[in-house]
Amino acid sequence: MIHYLKTQITTICPFRFVKIPCPKVTPKIRFWSIFSLLTSLFFYLVTGTASAQCLTSGLTEDEQLAMTKGLFEDELFSASSESSKCFLEEFKDSAAREEIFFLRAEALRKGGDLQGAIKAYDELKKNFPSSKTYLDNSMLQKGISLALTRNYTASIRTLKLLLLDFPTTKYRDEALYWLGYAASFQAESLRKKNNKDALLFYQESTLHFVKVEPELLNLKQQQERLHLMGRSWWFLKDFTKAEEAWSQYLKNSKSIKPEQALNLKYQLATGFQQEKNYKKAERWFARILTMHPDSKLAVVSAFLRAEMAYAVSVQETKTESLDSKAVSILIKHYKLYLNKNDNKYQALAYYRIGVLQQPHRPNEAIHAFQKYLSTKDKTYAAEVHYRLGYLFFNTKQQQKAIQIFEKYL
Repeated sequence: MIHYLKTQITTICPFRFVKIPCPKVTPKIRFWSIFSLLTSLFFYLVTGTASAQCLTSGLTEDEQLAMTKGLFEDELFSASSESSKCFLEEFKDSAAREEIFFLRAEALRKGGDLQGAIKAYDELKKNFPSSKTYLDNSMLQKGISLALTRNYTASIRTLKLLLLDFPTTKYRDEALYWLGYAASFQAESLRKKNNKDALLFYQESTLHFVKVEPELLNLKQQQERLHLMGRSWWFLKDFTKAEEAWSQYLKNSKSIKPEQALNLKYQLATGFQQEKNYKKAERWFARILTMHPDSKLAVVSAFLRAEMAYAVSVQETKTESLDSKAVSILIKHYKLYLNKNDNKYQALAYYRIGVLQQPHRPNEAIHAFQKYLSTKDKTYAAEVHYRLGYLFFNTKQQQKAIQIFEKYL
């Protein structure tokens, strides 16, 4: 048994030969810190028989309680969980058992043994089913641990039960956050197998997230909430709400990686494209070009931005006969794509330029249509031959017009 000895150090004054008490020195490491280090070392050095008997046997209840708490405070969680286990085995009638049940579960969780922690939280509830001090926090931490170990169904069940049993708990917002988190990842795990069920969980996820008071979450949770809310809304095809959540996430997140930011912007752009909200789609494709000009999605975004701008112009004017100013802007967008030397949409880009230029600049239209034909694309080949023949005729190039009409016919 180790005893805490308190001694006073004295020294001799060289001039008066009397004992003078030296100032008391407070050691930087607490007694239990030193003891816990020795205990932990012993745990690692002993053989397999160590786990069969408690290393703290012989200590009084108060000493073992103090040691267990000290180990936990010193973040020696493995040793603390073993010490708390010994305490529970040795002191069956202790008034501190409820606290130690919780402390053991927390030590296991913080030590990285989430499965062990889940079982320990269950032990607390089994032994103290009416606990007013620890049970709601215990259920919260169990629900979180289940979510982190990807047992989303059990996590959702546990956290819903927490809110049902403790409707006024101070952990309400955190429980709602983790409910949203678990439902979102449950949806993600189901998406490729059963999209209908996945959509139900995405919907459930948003219902939990919107009830949360964001300022009561830590910064990381606030950002993850926005990210997951946006993802759920996107799969639910509510792209406006997805935009609201992801815009805040992109604006406020300190840890978002450029590639993730790029992908979110592209998802919003293509989402609005699906919805035929071409104006918003064009804005998001434009942001990709501005903020990620050298990215892997910049090329396709350049073309789709031009396409969306074209669609907006047609929607607004309700005709494909656009004025010269609108045409000039669109031609600039398509040429930006062509300057990237990509072949995938090259033919269509030349076709669009030809059609746009035909009423205003026939010579530029001829050049664009000839470029289109040089790509060997067949989609609009017949139409382009007809348009070229018409352009050659109107620009008094009759011989070329005859030749092109012969090819058309």
